[in-house]
Amino acid sequence: MSKKINISIVGTGLMGLQHIKAIQKSKKANLHSIVAISKNSRKLSKKYKIPMYSNVSELLNSKKTRCCNSCYSKSIT
Repeated sequence: MSKKINISIVGTGLMGLQHIKAIQKSKKANLHSIVAISKNSRKLSKKYKIPMYSNVSELLNSKKTRCCNSCYSKSIT
C-alpha cells in the first residue's frame, strides 16, 4: 500500500468541513492540518488532533504537507 498524502485545509466553513469529512473517509489521504483563525477551527484542531496554522505562510514553512485545499470565500463589500 502506498503512503497517504498529507492534505491541509484552508478555511473551516461549510466547504472546509465537507473536505475534512471526505479526507477522513479516504484511504489515500491524511488530514494534516487546518489554516484558519476561528473558534470553530480550534475545536476542529483538537477534535482531529492536528495542527492549526493562522496563515498559509506558516503552513508552507512546515514542509510537511503535499496538498492544500482552499475552502474559504471572501465577502466583497
